[in-house]
Amino acid sequence: AAGNFTGPRFVNTEDLAFAGQNPEVMVRCGVDKRGSGRAAISEDGGINWQALASQPPDGFGAGNITLSADGRIMVWTPRCGRPFYSLDRGTNWTACAGLSWRDEVAADRVDASRFYAFEPRTSRFFVSTNGAAGFIVTTNQFPPAGEFAGSFGRQGNVLAAAPDKPGDVWLLLRQNGLFHSTDGGTSFI
Repeated sequence: AAGNFTGPRFVNTEDLAFAGQNPEVMVRCGVDKRGSGRAAISEDGGINWQALASQPPDGFGAGNITLSADGRIMVWTPRCGRPFYSLDRGTNWTACAGLSWRDEVAADRVDASRFYAFEPRTSRFFVSTNGAAGFIVTTNQFPPAGEFAGSFGRQGNVLAAAPDKPGDVWLLLRQNGLFHSTDGGTSFI
């Protein structure tokens, strides 16, 4: 019946993402009945889900999760943890170099090697061009944004990439307005 799916069920879904160029591949994270943070992946548009084999070693699960444009790279920032990436559907996790505690990450929807992150405590914007392995600061032109805790305690800030243009990024800061970049996060207007 419509609305039914197989796989692990969570009490909530804190984040849900799909691969921009391969939308049949989706990931979600949330909390199970015992209150533990978990994540699952679907490769058929959300009909069947499989729990990830493991989760990043930092944090409490749930939080923020995203996928590269081709669906091969997963980045998970668990509650109160650092961002980690996986190249093997969540079996092994490696910390994203250059990012810190609770930095939320968004994938470019067209370029599979490109990811973005914003750190509101320092108003720094980061870009990865190597599949989330390492991030570098591109700008810190933003006014102070306050705490940005991802899905757990989010303060209203939103980071997103446009669906059809590589390097087209939007950053909404709840108290400071909407910023747009068309050059992959090097500059914003």
